[in-house]
Amino acid sequence: MRKFLSFLISISLLTTFSVTGFADNEVLDSEPSAEDFYGTEREFNFDETAPVDRAAFYAEDGDTVWYFGDDIFILHKDKEIIKQNALTGEAETIYSDAGTLDDVYLEPEMAYIMKGHTIYRLHIPSRTMEEVFHDELLKDMFPISNNKFRVSLTSPKWLHYLEETGDNENTVGIPELDLYIVDLLTGEKTPTLGYRGTETSKLPKAVSTGSYGSGTYFTKNGKACNAAGSLKCHTNDNCTWDANSPNAALCNCKIYGSAIQCMGYAKYIYAQNVGGSWGNKEDFSYQNTNSEQRKDAEKRLKELVESLPVGAHIRLRGTHSVAVTGTDSTGFTVIQANADGLNCKVTTGSYTYADLVTGGKSISVNR
Repeated sequence: MRKFLSFLISISLLTTFSVTGFADNEVLDSEPSAEDFYGTEREFNFDETAPVDRAAFYAEDGDTVWYFGDDIFILHKDKEIIKQNALTGEAETIYSDAGTLDDVYLEPEMAYIMKGHTIYRLHIPSRTMEEVFHDELLKDMFPISNNKFRVSLTSPKWLHYLEETGDNENTVGIPELDLYIVDLLTGEKTPTLGYRGTETSKLPKAVSTGSYGSGTYFTKNGKACNAAGSLKCHTNDNCTWDANSPNAALCNCKIYGSAIQCMGYAKYIYAQNVGGSWGNKEDFSYQNTNSEQRKDAEKRLKELVESLPVGAHIRLRGTHSVAVTGTDSTGFTVIQANADGLNCKVTTGSYTYADLVTGGKSISVNR
């Protein structure tokens, strides 16, 4: 059962959490209250300073560390958050948990903590904790501001398809995640496509696009998918990859390799450039909770993408397929269909490794 929560929970009422480091009667009059801090929207602070030698403080191998000037924050053994002064060495535990914390995104004033299917928000100066989101299908999250974050929920349609077919390779391209922006000020949960790159106008001459180049539509009649008679196949849920389905006559999406839309087009481009059908997918995952993790992920993503041939398939977070057309020092170029999720239009685009890392925690490739 899904529920969306936005209420403050006194830390003393939580049975599995404890916050230490202050006497019970200590009042932090000089610090802003949680209410004041969250009353104004502020972008989440990812501006970490350069790392220092871990030997100088309490972090162990495997601990996640955030550096903000003289303040160092350590997620120790995925259970405890420690704040240490880089100059004096003075340290205090600002949060501890009896269980494992799945993800922590931290800045000097606050932290988002994901545990199981629940997201909490910790105001660090006042040590005030609140539960802000819960969904049994919660997969991951990423901060946007002190009041807004993106969540990824496992798609019920994907779970149903997987149960019916056992197709772990997802050969038809069912979106595996549903993405939303959660706004704690308004209480809204708004669907989003996530990161789909930046549209460009250039395509390397070495890339073959067959009959479906940039600006065309990957559809049966060459027109926008929503031009299928009086029905709008995208918006009316008539799209199907099954040529034997009754909906096939209602859907203008072209079926290729038992897939439609972005994956069908990626398979088409693969056949034009690499030849034949692609093999089993290679999964690639990474972490993105602090600057060290993000830089490492960017480096490994770059190495992976540069090893792919032109026309290879990249599946972004299990939600969108692209065909690789080239690489540069900061990212890669693609040709893709249905990037805007509207009508199966073919476009060229560019993706940066940095934006891809903050846009999710996994991709897969087919060479």
